[in-house]
Amino acid sequence: MLMIFTLTSCEDALVGDEKLLYAHSQSFHSNPSEDRLRELLNTRTDGAFSYLKIALVGEAFGKHPEQFKNIVKNLHSKQEQNAILKLKELGADVFEYYPDRKPDSFDTVFKQATWLHTIKLDQNQSQSQNL
Repeated sequence: MLMIFTLTSCEDALVGDEKLLYAHSQSFHSNPSEDRLRELLNTRTDGAFSYLKIALVGEAFGKHPEQFKNIVKNLHSKQEQNAILKLKELGADVFEYYPDRKPDSFDTVFKQATWLHTIKLDQNQSQSQNL
Protein backbone atom coordinates (compact mmCIF):
# COMPACT_ATOMS: atom_id res chain seq x y z
CA MET A 1 0.00 0.00 0.00
CA LEU A 2 1.42 3.35 -1.06
CA MET A 3 0.97 6.20 1.39
CA ILE A 4 1.54 9.80 0.41
CA PHE A 5 2.13 12.49 2.98
CA THR A 6 2.10 16.18 2.26
CA LEU A 7 3.51 18.92 4.38
CA THR A 8 1.50 22.03 5.07
CA SER A 9 4.61 24.19 5.24
CA CYS A 10 8.39 24.06 5.12
CA GLU A 11 8.37 24.29 8.91
CA ASP A 12 6.71 20.87 9.06
CA ALA A 13 9.82 19.40 7.42
CA LEU A 14 12.08 20.58 10.22
CA VAL A 15 12.69 18.70 13.42
CA GLY A 16 13.22 20.90 16.42
CA ASP A 17 11.68 23.78 18.23
CA GLU A 18 13.45 27.07 18.72
CA LYS A 19 11.54 27.80 21.92
CA LEU A 20 12.38 24.36 23.30
CA LEU A 21 16.08 24.81 22.50
CA TYR A 22 16.15 28.20 24.22
CA ALA A 23 14.21 26.79 27.17
CA HIS A 24 16.67 23.92 27.63
CA SER A 25 19.60 26.30 27.29
CA GLN A 26 18.16 28.74 29.83
CA SER A 27 17.27 25.90 32.18
CA PHE A 28 20.88 24.70 32.11
CA HIS A 29 22.32 28.20 32.63
CA SER A 30 20.03 28.83 35.61
CA ASN A 31 20.91 25.46 37.17
CA PRO A 32 23.97 23.90 35.46
CA SER A 33 23.30 20.27 36.32
CA GLU A 34 24.16 17.16 34.35
CA ASP A 35 20.47 16.36 33.77
CA ARG A 36 19.74 19.79 32.35
CA LEU A 37 22.79 19.65 30.10
CA ARG A 38 21.65 16.26 28.81
CA GLU A 39 18.25 17.79 28.00
CA LEU A 40 19.98 20.38 25.81
CA LEU A 41 22.31 17.86 24.18
CA ASN A 42 19.45 15.45 23.48
CA THR A 43 17.08 17.97 21.93
CA ARG A 44 16.45 16.61 18.45
CA THR A 45 17.05 19.11 15.66
CA ASP A 46 17.22 19.31 11.93
CA GLY A 47 17.92 22.01 9.40
CA ALA A 48 18.56 25.50 10.69
CA PHE A 49 17.73 24.46 14.23
CA SER A 50 20.88 22.32 14.31
CA TYR A 51 23.00 25.47 13.91
CA LEU A 52 21.16 27.09 16.79
CA LYS A 53 21.55 23.98 18.91
CA ILE A 54 25.32 23.75 18.42
CA ALA A 55 25.68 27.48 19.18
CA LEU A 56 23.73 27.00 22.42
CA VAL A 57 25.88 23.96 23.23
CA GLY A 58 29.01 26.04 22.60
CA GLU A 59 27.68 28.78 24.85
CA ALA A 60 26.98 26.25 27.61
CA PHE A 61 30.45 24.76 27.19
CA GLY A 62 32.10 28.17 27.38
CA LYS A 63 30.43 28.83 30.71
CA HIS A 64 30.40 25.34 32.28
CA PRO A 65 33.11 23.08 30.79
CA GLU A 66 33.25 20.81 33.86
CA GLN A 67 29.66 19.69 33.25
CA PHE A 68 30.69 18.63 29.75
CA LYS A 69 33.66 16.74 31.11
CA ASN A 70 31.28 14.72 33.32
CA ILE A 71 28.95 14.04 30.39
CA VAL A 72 31.80 12.81 28.18
CA LYS A 73 32.70 10.19 30.78
CA ASN A 74 29.28 8.57 30.39
CA LEU A 75 27.44 9.42 27.18
CA HIS A 76 23.85 8.20 27.10
CA SER A 77 22.80 8.85 23.52
CA LYS A 78 23.85 9.41 19.94
CA GLN A 79 22.69 13.04 20.22
CA GLU A 80 25.07 13.63 23.13
CA GLN A 81 27.92 12.05 21.21
CA ASN A 82 27.19 14.09 18.09
CA ALA A 83 27.01 17.38 20.00
CA ILE A 84 30.36 16.70 21.71
CA LEU A 85 31.96 15.70 18.40
CA LYS A 86 30.69 18.87 16.69
CA LEU A 87 31.99 20.99 19.54
CA LYS A 88 35.36 19.25 19.42
CA GLU A 89 35.65 19.54 15.62
CA LEU A 90 34.35 23.08 15.16
CA GLY A 91 35.58 24.91 18.23
CA ALA A 92 34.63 28.58 17.97
CA ASP A 93 33.10 27.94 14.54
CA VAL A 94 30.01 26.62 16.35
CA PHE A 95 29.09 30.32 16.59
CA GLU A 96 29.33 30.96 12.84
CA TYR A 97 25.62 31.81 12.49
CA TYR A 98 25.09 33.03 16.06
CA PRO A 99 28.22 35.05 16.95
CA ASP A 100 26.38 36.92 19.71
CA ARG A 101 26.01 33.63 21.63
CA LYS A 102 29.79 33.23 22.03
CA PRO A 103 30.93 33.82 25.62
CA ASP A 104 34.03 35.99 26.00
CA SER A 105 35.70 33.10 27.82
CA PHE A 106 35.04 30.49 25.11
CA ASP A 107 38.43 30.54 23.36
CA THR A 108 40.33 30.27 26.64
CA VAL A 109 38.05 27.55 28.01
CA PHE A 110 38.25 25.59 24.74
CA LYS A 111 42.07 25.74 24.73
CA GLN A 112 42.30 24.70 28.36
CA ALA A 113 39.94 21.74 27.88
CA THR A 114 42.73 19.37 26.88
CA TRP A 115 40.46 16.43 27.77
CA LEU A 116 38.12 17.49 24.95
CA HIS A 117 40.90 17.52 22.37
CA THR A 118 42.11 14.05 23.29
CA ILE A 119 38.81 12.15 23.53
CA LYS A 120 38.12 9.57 20.91
CA LEU A 121 34.46 8.71 20.60
CA ASP A 122 33.60 5.45 18.91
CA GLN A 123 30.92 5.85 16.23
CA ASN A 124 29.13 2.82 17.66
CA GLN A 125 29.57 3.85 21.32
CA SER A 126 25.97 4.80 21.91
CA GLN A 127 24.24 2.97 19.06
CA SER A 128 22.68 0.40 21.33
CA GLN A 129 21.61 2.94 23.90
CA ASN A 130 18.31 4.74 23.93
CA LEU A 131 18.20 7.26 21.11
